[in-house]
Amino acid sequence: MLTYYVGPYNLPAIPFGVVGLVVLVPVFWALPRRWIRAGLITSSLSYSLLTWPIAWCATLFGAVLYGYAVVATCQHWAGRGPCSGGESAGTRARGTTVFAWLAIHLAYVPVLIWPQPPWLPRDAAGEIHPYYWVQWFGMGYVALRSLHIAVDVSRGRVAGVRFSDYLAYMLFPPTVRMGPIIRFQDFMGQLEAWPAQRTGRQAVIGLGRIVVGLVRLGLMFFVVSAAMEHDFWRTPQHFSRLVVFRSAVLAPFFLYLWMSGYVDLAIGVGRMMGFVVPENFRGPWRSDSLREFWKRWHITLGAWLFDYVYIPLGGNRRHVLINYLVTFLYCAAWHGLVGSYFAWALTQAVGLYVNRAWCRYWSDHRERQTAIYRKLREWRWVGGHVSRRLSGCLTVAYQILTLAIFMDEKYAGVRWIGYLLGLYPG
Repeated sequence: MLTYYVGPYNLPAIPFGVVGLVVLVPVFWALPRRWIRAGLITSSLSYSLLTWPIAWCATLFGAVLYGYAVVATCQHWAGRGPCSGGESAGTRARGTTVFAWLAIHLAYVPVLIWPQPPWLPRDAAGEIHPYYWVQWFGMGYVALRSLHIAVDVSRGRVAGVRFSDYLAYMLFPPTVRMGPIIRFQDFMGQLEAWPAQRTGRQAVIGLGRIVVGLVRLGLMFFVVSAAMEHDFWRTPQHFSRLVVFRSAVLAPFFLYLWMSGYVDLAIGVGRMMGFVVPENFRGPWRSDSLREFWKRWHITLGAWLFDYVYIPLGGNRRHVLINYLVTFLYCAAWHGLVGSYFAWALTQAVGLYVNRAWCRYWSDHRERQTAIYRKLREWRWVGGHVSRRLSGCLTVAYQILTLAIFMDEKYAGVRWIGYLLGLYPG
C-alpha cells in the first residue's frame, strides 16, 4: 500500500490521492475506443489496491456488485410482461422503487460499524470521525449512485443497464472516492462519444483545474488551517474569545477549500482522461439567499437529494417544511450518524422554509404594490443593490454559523457558542 504522510494524513489514501491518477492519463490517450470500459474498471481497481487496504477494496467492490444485483432485480421487475390482477405499471414502478430504497440502505448500514484503519486522520482526542470512513472511502457515493440507477430503472428512465457499463460508471476513477455525482445517462452519453473530449485543449483545461485545486488545498493547509486553533471545538476556554470566533468563522472556509479543491482535482483528471466531470461548487459565498446557496454548494448532491428525496415526498406542492426536514435529515444520516449533522440538518430545513415564506410574503406585497412596498422601494431597501447585499451578508453569516456547528461533531457548537456568549466559562 502506497503511503506518504503529511501530518496525520496519508495523501494517497485520502481524496487528495485522486491527483495520482494523472500517471494513468497517457494510458487513456493510447487506449482504443473498444477498451475504454475495461480501462476505467482496471485502472480504478488497480489504484484502489495500491492506496487502500485490500479488505476495504474488497468491501467497496462487493458493495458495487451488490448494487448491480439490486439494479438487475429492478430491471427484471420493471421489464416484466403485461400487469396481471389489475396491477398497474405505476403501482409496479412504485413497488420496485421501494424495494430499491430498502435493499440499498439495509446493505449500507453495516458499513457504519466496519473497523476503522489506523491511517485515517484523528482529532486532538485521538478519535476517528465517522465522516472520514463513510465518505473518504467512497461507500456513501456507491450507495447514492447505485440507488440512482435502480430508481431510474424502476421508473423506466433507464433501460438495459449492461454490467460493463455499470462497473465503468460506478468505478469511474476520478469520482469513485468523493464524487461529484455524474448521472448514469450523462456518463453513458460521454462513454459512447469517447474519445470526442480527448483533445489537447481539454487536457490543458484539465491541467489548469488541477493547478487550481492544488492552490485551493494549499490555501487550506498553509493559510486557513494555520490561522485556526483546531482544538477550539473541545476546549474553547483555553483560548481567547477572539481566537475562538476567528476559528469558528474560518472553519467553514477550511471545509469549502477542502471539498472544492478535491473537486477541482477530480474535474481536472477527468478532463485529461477525456471525460467531463460536473461542477460541484459555483461561488456559494456569493449567494443572496439560502435557496441560491444550495444551487451553488455541493451541486450534484443537492440535485440528487432534490430528485430522489424532496420531489418524491411532494416537493413544493404540500408539507414543504416536513419535506425539507426529511430531505436534510436524510442528508445528515448519509454523512454519518453524528449529532452535529442532524443539528445542521434542522438549521437548513428551517432556514429554507423561512426563506421561502419571506420571499412569498414580499412577492405578494410586490404584486399588490402595497404602500409599505412602494415606500421601501423608494428608499431602495427592496429590489435593489442594498437589499441584495444585506440578504447576502445574512446568508453567509447563517451558513458560516451552521457549517461550524456541522463540523463540531462532538459537541454540535454547544461549547464554543456558549463560551462566546458567556454561558460556558470553561
